[in-house]
Formats: sequence, structure tokens, C-alpha cells
Amino acid sequence: MVDHDSKALIWDLGNTLVHPSLLKTAYEIGLKDFILYWLIEGKDPSDIHESAFRILNRLNVQISAPLTATYHTSFDEEKLLPALICQWLTGKTDSEELQKKVALCMKQLSKKGHFSSRRQERLIKNTLKLIFDPKKFIQCLSSIPQGVSLLKECLEQYDTEGNQKHSFYILSNWDPHSFKYLYCSSVKEVICSFDPANIVISGDVGSLKPQAALFEYFLHKYSLNPKQCILIDDQKTNIIAAERHGITGLFVEKGNYASVRKHLQELKVV
Repeated sequence: MVDHDSKALIWDLGNTLVHPSLLKTAYEIGLKDFILYWLIEGKDPSDIHESAFRILNRLNVQISAPLTATYHTSFDEEKLLPALICQWLTGKTDSEELQKKVALCMKQLSKKGHFSSRRQERLIKNTLKLIFDPKKFIQCLSSIPQGVSLLKECLEQYDTEGNQKHSFYILSNWDPHSFKYLYCSSVKEVICSFDPANIVISGDVGSLKPQAALFEYFLHKYSLNPKQCILIDDQKTNIIAAERHGITGLFVEKGNYASVRKHLQELKVV
């Protein structure tokens, strides 16, 4: 007998269950520069990430097929990721190759006086190094307490026979180089909540959310009925794409997990 209340819960990972710690990131890119950039230069340090992405957008990247994905800015705007990041997330380029391209671009921009100060240049340079350094990137991650709490609540749901009521999956835009380091990181408890066989990342498949190909691959791989699937994700474009495939999408808008939990209650998940 099919349990119609049983759901396949598909979790995004980045900025849904884990995210970069501001403090860890500041230490890694230069805490003194990070603080003085704000105190002395009167600029918002959170703009460094955006400045780094603007530099990546300057790089000419030849992509055989269109790869698009989104991210949220510090002002909670949803923007397209730079093409170079998309290549990184789909495993189409390696760290050494990326570092060379970025270093050359930074050198050229420095000669042209692009940066407002040496401090800004150092911060952007170190941020770009961090993004493409698998081990250091993972070391800067922290779990999101509200997201992890909601995941645990879902995991603790059992049917009348004492079996776990729902099945759990990860579907994430994540590079193949850093993912393995999650298992020996400060967020290992999160990743170890999932069966490794139930994890799909863009870097292993070669396509990104919100591309149809990734959703089609995922549904086929696990022989899932879309009507029984629920995607929990922090990117609205991914939610829309999932719903086009018949998957119920729950948008983690501005970290509002209470709203997501309410919808999960309505769907009889918790």
C-alpha cells in the first residue's frame, strides 16, 4: 500500500542548510582590512563580495551551452551568477585554471587604477581566492540553525510501523571539488543527515538549477513521482523551475523558516 502522506523532501544546501560565516570569512580574507575598510574608508564590507563578482563578469568565458543560476546579494536581490562561477559549479573547470584567469584580470585592473584603495584590492583578491579554494571555502561554512532544526523535525516523523515517514534528498548547485570536504567540516552533521546515495550536486551532473535537465535527471535517477516531491530552496527561480516539473516548491524567503514549516504542516509533512 502506498502511503500518500509520505513525501520526498528535496533540500537545497547552500543558504538553506549551510552558509558562509561572516566572521570566518572576515578572518580568511583579512580581518584587519575587513574592519578598517568599514571604519577608515567608510564602506560596507559586504560590498566586497559583489565587487568580486563584478570582476568575474569581466572575464570572457566561452560556454558551449547556456548555464545560468542565481544568488542573493546583500540587499536580497536575486542576480545571475557570473559565467565563471557556473563553470566551476558544473565541474567544467578546475581551481588552478580559475586562479590563473582571476590573477591575470586582477593584475590588469590594478594597473588601470580600478580599485579605490590597496585595502579594497587585497580584500577582493582574497575573496576570489577563497571562492575557488575548496578546503578554505568549506572551512568558512556554518550551519543555519533554523534550517537544521526544521530538517531534524522532518527527519523525526515516523509512520504507524515506526519507519521514517519521508525520504530525504539534496539537490544543490555545488562544485565537485569542495563537496567531499563537507564530511570533515564543522557542518558535517548536516551533510551526514542524508544518505550519500540521495545527494545530487550540479558538479557531478554538469547542469545547474534552474535548468530543466537537472530536474529531469533527478526525477529519473530516483524514479520519483513529482506530485510526491517537495523542494525547499532559497532561490525563487529554482522554485519556479521545480513547479514546472510538478514538484511542490517551498521558498525560504529571507530566512523565513517559520513560513516553510507552516506549509510543511499543511502538506502533512510535520
